[in-house]
Amino acid sequence: MRFTLPLKFGLFSLIITLAGVMGMAGLSYQSSDELLQRQALVRLADEIAREKEVLKSKLGTLAEDVWFLSSSPATNGIIRSVHGGADDAENMTLELWRKRLETLFKTVLQQRASYSQIRVIGVADVWNAPGRASRRLPSRNCNGRGTAPISEKQAL
Repeated sequence: MRFTLPLKFGLFSLIITLAGVMGMAGLSYQSSDELLQRQALVRLADEIAREKEVLKSKLGTLAEDVWFLSSSPATNGIIRSVHGGADDAENMTLELWRKRLETLFKTVLQQRASYSQIRVIGVADVWNAPGRASRRLPSRNCNGRGTAPISEKQAL
């Protein structure tokens, strides 16, 4: 079969056009892959920044709660009454201060859904916990309630 000159030019033009289209498609695919990777990295960086701000906010709330609870009258009353069994400044016993502190802890637990447990651990009195409130049942790592001794390893 003989090809005429116009047919040869047509086939040659078709081959050149197909090669150009294939080359452009390959370049477009490669650049779109790089673009998608860059967009995924930007999206990941945005999500990390957002999570960082959420974590900073939660840690700020936690620090405020720790300051609030540590400066509460119930905490100070326990500190004053833990050695003598009674607080002469407020005329309350250690047990009354513990109940008041547990009530305060339960109130904070109701307000902060992310908290599962709040407790005061006294280092000076052999790691005893004079006050505690919990949302869940004690696990094998918790020592129940009241003045149960807590090991230094658990407290850290």
